[in-house]
Amino acid sequence: MNIFIDDLRLAPEKYNHSFLTAESFFSWCEAHDYPTIELLSLDHDLGDEFMNGFELVKQLVELRMPVKRVQFHTDNMLGFKNMYYFLKNAAERGSLPTIESIEKRKIICIDGVESIAPYMVL
Repeated sequence: MNIFIDDLRLAPEKYNHSFLTAESFFSWCEAHDYPTIELLSLDHDLGDEFMNGFELVKQLVELRMPVKRVQFHTDNMLGFKNMYYFLKNAAERGSLPTIESIEKRKIICIDGVESIAPYMVL
């Protein structure tokens, strides 16, 4: 299952589910017994009244969510770095036992089409 979380962008076709907020994502996961997620694509800025992407990844780790791959399509570069390194550290500590990869290259998503940006975290 591929999940896309963003309050503004249109999800590309390869995603089974898309969510506007982290809260709606976690509610759906709880209602569906926390299914294994093959690919999770994240934005950082998810609206002023809602959890942001960093808060989302902290809760992912706290819940030990079954996620295999994570990528970031956010335009917030500081948020990207914070989410990436938090997940990387959690994976190295064994707090996300199902994680297989965390994409260090930024994904660009425009009008439901993904491409890889020249930017990556080091």
